[in-house]
Amino acid sequence: FGLESRDSFHPKEIRPEPAPDVNTLWLTITRPEYFFFHLSEDLFQVFGCEPGERLITSSDFEKSLSFILKDEYRRIRLLAMLDHMAMWHMLGNNEEEVASWLLWERKSMMVHAVSNPATIDAMKNNIILQLMVNKFFDGNCGAYYILNFRI
Repeated sequence: FGLESRDSFHPKEIRPEPAPDVNTLWLTITRPEYFFFHLSEDLFQVFGCEPGERLITSSDFEKSLSFILKDEYRRIRLLAMLDHMAMWHMLGNNEEEVASWLLWERKSMMVHAVSNPATIDAMKNNIILQLMVNKFFDGNCGAYYILNFRI
């Protein structure tokens, strides 16, 4: 409340790390420990192909997001995956910066109930989910699809 503290034991202020760029997030979620951090089974149901067999198009990207977000179980699983990987980075690897990115991305989706349209929009605009969709497709095309953020 604006009062100066002489307490040296407790940190003065905790600030989240600055958000990384999309390429840094992409390099993070394509690391080996993220092998199971994917949507392959879900997207196999949509496209009938294995990961990496299909080049991504904008319509495939939209179709993928719609399929994943129409199901409440998949929405809840996305939040759990972000939480799990954030804890893994904090506790197992001492990578607090990466953990803060994941928790920051998760926070926007925790304001309302998972079935609320605002939450579903926040998930659709979530860069981690968008990169996870891109991860299913052939990455040799040199670019990934990312939505323009909507307010």
